[in-house]
Amino acid sequence: TPYAAVTQAFNRLADLLLAEPEATLESWRDRLRKAAGGNGALLCEVLPNLEQVIGRPSPVAALSGQESRNRFHLTFRSFLRCFGAAGHPLLVFLDDAQWADPASLELLTALLTDVACTHVLFVAAYRDNEVGPGHPLGVAVSNLAAAGVVTRTIEIGGLHVDEIQGLLQDGLECPAAECRALAEVVWAQTRGNPLVARQLVQSLFAERRLRFDFEGRRWTWDLAEIQVQQVSDDVLGLMTARIARLPP
Repeated sequence: TPYAAVTQAFNRLADLLLAEPEATLESWRDRLRKAAGGNGALLCEVLPNLEQVIGRPSPVAALSGQESRNRFHLTFRSFLRCFGAAGHPLLVFLDDAQWADPASLELLTALLTDVACTHVLFVAAYRDNEVGPGHPLGVAVSNLAAAGVVTRTIEIGGLHVDEIQGLLQDGLECPAAECRALAEVVWAQTRGNPLVARQLVQSLFAERRLRFDFEGRRWTWDLAEIQVQQVSDDVLGLMTARIARLPP
């Protein structure tokens, strides 16, 4: 869906503005109206919640395809500049960027190449096994680098067994030594994949392999039972297994 992630992120920002005291909200309202000029309707079309901040704007004249996109990009650039400042930086996190639509990538490129927009950081998370050299996201990142935009890639691997142990220790409220063996089993069956590890622990609870002893007020488990647990290493397998456990 065009601009889906952008809409979700900046609609949330509009909601945060509406939670401000009236005097602060009025200041933002004036600033955003000036930034939008006569093109506020373009922003409200993509960000419906913004209309509650700036009021219902006047309609804009229709333009041809490329002219319309250029006008929208310029208006959104002006909108974003309102938020990025030394005393008021803005961080925008976009998840599942491997599914980004072309219109969103084009808009993000226009925003990130705006030298007048400062103190704004975009962080996009994506699955690198789904983004090849010709993928639209990969092409967009290459274009940004060619335009002189500073980009940084951080590869996130699986969790270490010590980190699995820390999660279990925190969630089960037990001493480190007590849950070490369980952590090693979870790590061995999931190879530290955070999603798979979490799903495994949830499934252990659902199947009562991980139980709470109300008399002893502590979590208990049988390592031998858990070690024979068959764990799928992909998301589809995990979801299928959870569905299979539902009543007919």
